[in-house]
Amino acid sequence: MRRASSPPPNSVFSNVNVLHAECENCILINCTARSIKAKNALLYNVVDDSEEGIVLEDGMVRADVIMKTGEKITLHQHHPTAGRDAWKSIVHGNTMPFFGVYTANAGADVSAIEEQFNTLHGELKAKLGL
Repeated sequence: MRRASSPPPNSVFSNVNVLHAECENCILINCTARSIKAKNALLYNVVDDSEEGIVLEDGMVRADVIMKTGEKITLHQHHPTAGRDAWKSIVHGNTMPFFGVYTANAGADVSAIEEQFNTLHGELKAKLGL
């Protein structure tokens, strides 16, 4: 994490690049953003260039996914929502169900997707001076 102070209490950060973080009991992995405010949350592979930054409700999960078309989408899930129960349902403002993401990305070139994510993270880190 690129900040002046240490990681927030009771949180785990891995490869997090953020100007400001207010997190409690969170796990953040591969995240780049201006700011992140979350409690009891999980963020995975998130690239967010919004001015307001990331603000998650208590217990939310957010993951950014690059589809094999090259489009980046954001998926949300609330911690109590069981994935198996919501597998074919559109939940929490997502644009498609988790099953839809899974089937649409079948056969995707994961190396190309990883390269695209690395580019997005790198561009935003440079823009934010991180």
